[in-house]
Amino acid sequence: DHQLKGSFLVTSRQPLGLATEVMVGVPPLEVPDDADDLAATGRSPSVELFVERARAGRSEFSLAEGLLPVVAHICRRLDDQLRLLRQVRSQRERRHQSLEAVVGWSVDQLSPDGREVFDRLSVMAGSFGLDGLEAVLAGCDLATIDALDAIDELNSASLISVEPGGSRFRMLEPVRQFAAAELAARGLELETRRAHARWLAGLAADAHARRDESRARARARLDAEADQLLSAMTWVADAGQSDLAGALAYPTGWWFLTSDARLGERVLRGLVDIVDRDADPLGWASVILGLGIATSAHPRSEVADRSLEAVAIFDDYDHPERALARLAAVFAQSGRPDIELPLRLLGEAERMISSDDRFARAIIDLATMAIGSVVHVLDPDRIDVDDTVQRGHRAIAAFRQLGETWAL
Repeated sequence: DHQLKGSFLVTSRQPLGLATEVMVGVPPLEVPDDADDLAATGRSPSVELFVERARAGRSEFSLAEGLLPVVAHICRRLDDQLRLLRQVRSQRERRHQSLEAVVGWSVDQLSPDGREVFDRLSVMAGSFGLDGLEAVLAGCDLATIDALDAIDELNSASLISVEPGGSRFRMLEPVRQFAAAELAARGLELETRRAHARWLAGLAADAHARRDESRARARARLDAEADQLLSAMTWVADAGQSDLAGALAYPTGWWFLTSDARLGERVLRGLVDIVDRDADPLGWASVILGLGIATSAHPRSEVADRSLEAVAIFDDYDHPERALARLAAVFAQSGRPDIELPLRLLGEAERMISSDDRFARAIIDLATMAIGSVVHVLDPDRIDVDDTVQRGHRAIAAFRQLGETWAL
């Protein structure tokens, strides 16, 4: 007749389904940001845990100031350490020895739709939204409503987490690695990754194609998928998917121009290596021009030379980007002593550009002003100073209207 009353603290990857259950999510430990100062880095929960565990192994361990950046880097990379966990299994109690087994148990409880979505989400790097989900599910027969139910199921199983704002999701790296292995075992990795890359190529092309105030919104949309874009481009290069290289490289060259040009050069060079100029001249030209744009701040002579050949190929194919290809070649020529060639290319581009293409005209005005200032020093009588200054003001006004803050 006696009723026992009590409260229980239970850890589980899934809700227990009890009427009196109160769920409290346990997020990953915060990791230090690159921009954090030393004091903030030392207070980071992940760094504090690192120090605690290090001292458990070596009591004399001390977090000297010089070690802070190293420890911070390790903490940021620990999500990628499923392999490390496998190496130390023998040192753990059996019920705690395998994170892979824990994830596997949760995956085994999923519905068939949940399992399908889980596996295909493994190609996502960083956070993702519903449009990315639709893209990677393009190869399977799954209705949108069923996909959304599967997302809810994965979230309930703690296999994905909801980002602040509620519109984007994330899969922790050890979980993603498990899903990637499952996807590869089913023979679906190539199909899913190609769908992922095509989706991102479409986003990049759309952002570049905008010539009005909507350009800023489209670029912000692409910025939100930066991790996805870099992951897709790296995979395309590593997997030798040459037919996707041009579609990714040319529009992202313009994107890298305003974000991280050094990173852009490294990624785009990987794409150059997989495209055969004779087998796919247009794809090759697209990659070369994208690389020329991205490296304009740090021009490379071999890129400058090949960019002129790429412009000729765009002309041969009557490519709609023929005019902007010339501007890309101008960027690639940056720093060269010969100013006649970029002036000629700018003149050709200006004659080709439509009057309502504000972005292209602003680029032309900006480049003409920059080259004009150099020419004025060498030959003052050759340049109309008033026209050069007017072009600069016009370019700034247009970039401001378009939301292209990098040029301001």
